[in-house]
Amino acid sequence: MVRLTGSFGALKEQASPDSWLGDYLEARGWSRILSHDADGPDGTSYALHQPGALCIVEGKWNHWHADSGESHTDDAYELTVSCGGAELSPPE
Repeated sequence: MVRLTGSFGALKEQASPDSWLGDYLEARGWSRILSHDADGPDGTSYALHQPGALCIVEGKWNHWHADSGESHTDDAYELTVSCGGAELSPPE
């Protein structure tokens, strides 16, 4: 397992780490497992597969809505990547 933490502000114009990592692995032949995709205001999770390996990516951050209707995301994020052995064919 690998855990990354950081701040959205430090990223400036760069893609968020969860987006960057998914794009990076897909460009190298990993396949996204759509049955494992979930997104919400406080994070994301998805899985990527290649023959014999599966990685689960989970991003967490704090997003809230004020009584005025304004929304805000705290600056901090945490990204956890857990990988292990898998079948040669992707899970359904």
